[in-house]
Amino acid sequence: MTQQELAVRAFGNESYKTTISKLENGRILNPHQKTIDRLVVALNIQKEELSGPFNVDTVCDFVRMGRNKSVAFEVTINDKKEVVIFHDRPWKVPLKRGEYFAEDRDFVFCAQTGSRRPLYIKIAPQIHNCLIEHERVLVVLMCPETNSPLAGAYLPLKVIW
Repeated sequence: MTQQELAVRAFGNESYKTTISKLENGRILNPHQKTIDRLVVALNIQKEELSGPFNVDTVCDFVRMGRNKSVAFEVTINDKKEVVIFHDRPWKVPLKRGEYFAEDRDFVFCAQTGSRRPLYIKIAPQIHNCLIEHERVLVVLMCPETNSPLAGAYLPLKVIW
């Protein structure tokens, strides 16, 4: 079933295919219960098949949180005109790639397990221009105490229009 077909079946209007896309890509943080109910009916999902409660995940699920229960991210451009994402907590899942939704300027981390977590940072225009021109981003773990880099790796990037 296409996104358009599901949009018509669930909402009676093909213009909702954007909503379907955002749901599929984990870009809607808290879908309304009405939205979930309509999709359950449209997809003919039986009550017994539902495993609840629904959990809405964020990028915090991808990192080891530590005692203070926070994680900081900073997105910038280095002197080589590469996009660099600094973070202050180590990953607890191996990352597969980053996805950049150019139209909405949203960045999503994708784990090797298939899980996806949005960064929820709107990308600035200068960074946007670099992202759409490159096939990778540099992800760097910073030491919170000394603010110095501990480890870094390039992550493949898929740009989605």
